[in-house]
Amino acid sequence: MKISSFIKSEILNGNAILFLGAGASIPSFSKDGIKKGLSGNQLRDALSDQFLGGASKSKSLSHVSSLAFNQAGTSNVHDFIFNLVDELEPTKAHELITKFRWKAIITTNYDRVVEKTYERSSETQQKLKRVISNSDSIQKIVSDPQNLPYLKIHGCVTRLNDPHLPLILSGENYYKFRDNRDSLFNQLKEWAVNYPIIFCGYSIADENIRDLIMDVEDNNIHRPMYIFIDPFIED
Repeated sequence: MKISSFIKSEILNGNAILFLGAGASIPSFSKDGIKKGLSGNQLRDALSDQFLGGASKSKSLSHVSSLAFNQAGTSNVHDFIFNLVDELEPTKAHELITKFRWKAIITTNYDRVVEKTYERSSETQQKLKRVISNSDSIQKIVSDPQNLPYLKIHGCVTRLNDPHLPLILSGENYYKFRDNRDSLFNQLKEWAVNYPIIFCGYSIADENIRDLIMDVEDNNIHRPMYIFIDPFIED
């Protein structure tokens, strides 16, 4: 796809926000090659097979996850997701991310692929600082220009089974579970007014993105554009 000279300039100057969705982790595998990154629908099917006997695969991820939570409890569902994604390894594409300076990286993914990438990189220009909840002192992180804020707005496998910070499994419970992470969304809104957002690994039809864009959008503000990096979008 074609990217405007303005967006290219903003990326090169470290003024762009990279927003990673499930598609950014789908090419990842565990070291033994057994586990792989999952799309939202694949996660729904895995939850269905594990907790519902394969039922309700025609329903949404939100619907299936709610049934799974009711059947097995939050702890068992979270542990299952941890086992699915925690061993995923970075790809060459993830390594490219570290070669650029970013205003921030934001994700709805739960895995540690980006963290592993920055931990192993010898070329990164910034210190990745993960932010999951209000307790993570986002303003202190943002105030240091050497830091790269990494907002995991749907939770992370490093902080499971906290009743005050459950994993968000779809856009339908996006608003319900914003307690204890509202500082992340407020910071996202502030950035969105001034910096372009590069969505990678999402579809325009993705319910998470629709909800997020509606949340940060203000019809009275002219903000930089959103860019979707998607192989199925025509130029």
